[in-house]
Amino acid sequence: MSFDEDWVNDAAHQEASARERDLEAKRQRWAELDRADLQGKGEAVKRARQARRTERWRKTWPWLVFFCLAAALMILAAVLGF
Repeated sequence: MSFDEDWVNDAAHQEASARERDLEAKRQRWAELDRADLQGKGEAVKRARQARRTERWRKTWPWLVFFCLAAALMILAAVLGF
C-alpha cells in the first residue's frame, strides 16, 4: 500500500512539475512575443516619425529658398541703392 501511495504521489508531483515548466515556458514565450511586438511598434513609430519629417522638409525647403532669395535681393538692393 505504501508503494502505491508513493508512486501516486511521485507521479502527481512529476505531472505538477511538468505543468509548471510548461506554464513557465509559455510565460517566457509570451514575454518574448510582447517584447518583439513592442520593438516592432517602436520601429513603426520611428518610420512614421521619419516619414513625417521627410514630408515636412519637402513642404518647407521651397519656402526657405524663397525667403533667402528675397532677403538676398533686399540686401543687394540696399547695397546698390535702389
